[in-house]
Amino acid sequence: MTKPEREGERLMLQRNDIVVQIIAVNTYRLKIENKINGLDIERRALEQEVLASPDSSEQVQSKLKHIEAQVRDLLEEIRSLEAQCEWLDRALANFDEDQAFAEGILN
Repeated sequence: MTKPEREGERLMLQRNDIVVQIIAVNTYRLKIENKINGLDIERRALEQEVLASPDSSEQVQSKLKHIEAQVRDLLEEIRSLEAQCEWLDRALANFDEDQAFAEGILN
């Protein structure tokens, strides 16, 4: 393998690493969104229980508060993942720009 081929392979692997990281972050975000959707279903079921029986127990109210806290935590985690994904997107764009610039100079 020639030096330019090795360099091309190295750059391809670097770019691939960034793309894999983006995919991992997006996959994790989808898992969190699924958890939020599941919690939303639980919350709605508990709210229906409260509507059916206005004298709902403190246990139901406690469960609702717990679900709300979980959703808040998960939404905060999503915000963190969004920032991470934005950084990775910029890194990929910068990488591609650098490669296009280098190819322009070399060609």
